[in-house]
Amino acid sequence: AVQVSVNTNYKNLPNGLNTATLTIQDKDKNYEPTLVNISLYVIDTGTPVTDAVANQFNINITSTAIDTAHGKLYLLESETKKLFRVDIATGITEKYYSFNKTPEKLALSPDNKKLYITVLEKNEHDRFWFENQKGYVAILDTETESIQKTLDLELDPYGIAINSTGKLLISGGSGQWTSLQAYN
Repeated sequence: AVQVSVNTNYKNLPNGLNTATLTIQDKDKNYEPTLVNISLYVIDTGTPVTDAVANQFNINITSTAIDTAHGKLYLLESETKKLFRVDIATGITEKYYSFNKTPEKLALSPDNKKLYITVLEKNEHDRFWFENQKGYVAILDTETESIQKTLDLELDPYGIAINSTGKLLISGGSGQWTSLQAYN
């Protein structure tokens, strides 16, 4: 029999190769530690809010997005590293998504199917961070209501926009100059 334990304290980790240690136990109860490299892709379906009061949001909102196709309002609070989903008709906060790094900006695709969330590697932008910048964009599928993938970036993301053809545009927020990156 093989027993595996998983640490679920982290949500919305960037895509990439992560390491897990498995301990294999045979029928004689001998242990042989084995280091296994796995690709870990996190799917976050959010955490239900059970004590919400209509139209009361006791948070410091840093970014918003309105999904008219599904009747949802998304409120981002960078300080607590949470994204809240509110039903527009009732004003009730239905669920939230937690991040292990600081989320900063939101952008909704023109077809309202994807919500893009910039996530900082550091807690704030640094005008002297020139080399090896990184960050990522978490992508929430508004139809399945889950964050299913991330896009790794080679810059500290600041501005985010999506054009009418669905091209994602991201500008950097650190260093004394920046670049603009485009993704399909």
